[in-house]
Amino acid sequence: MSQSALHVLLVEDDPWAAAAFKKALAAVEASAGFEVVLTPDAALARMDDADIVFLSLDLPGCGALRLLKRLSPGEERPPVIALSSDRSDPRVAAAVDAGAAETLQRGFRPGQLAGILTTIARYWRVLPSS
Repeated sequence: MSQSALHVLLVEDDPWAAAAFKKALAAVEASAGFEVVLTPDAALARMDDADIVFLSLDLPGCGALRLLKRLSPGEERPPVIALSSDRSDPRVAAAVDAGAAETLQRGFRPGQLAGILTTIARYWRVLPSS
């Protein structure tokens, strides 16, 4: 991994939601330090290149939950933030049970996104390189 950018993987099939995410990210101070890769399909998500993953729970066929469940808890993996339209959706609790580090409801403010990214960036930058 490059020490100059935090690699953000956005797994989102809705182009409007992806555009809103990128707009919110652009509003985050120091967003130049983030490199965003978008994939619309959970089956194609390459997590090994990501430092943080934002995963839509609204993907067709519950692909997001399958992706979380196929990652073994003991393996090194980036933190996954589950994105949902409705915090009361039962998939939110299922995502946390399957290993999501955090959830974020659509319509979030850039400050909420900034807080998550800043925390992850601080943690990531102090990890020893392997």
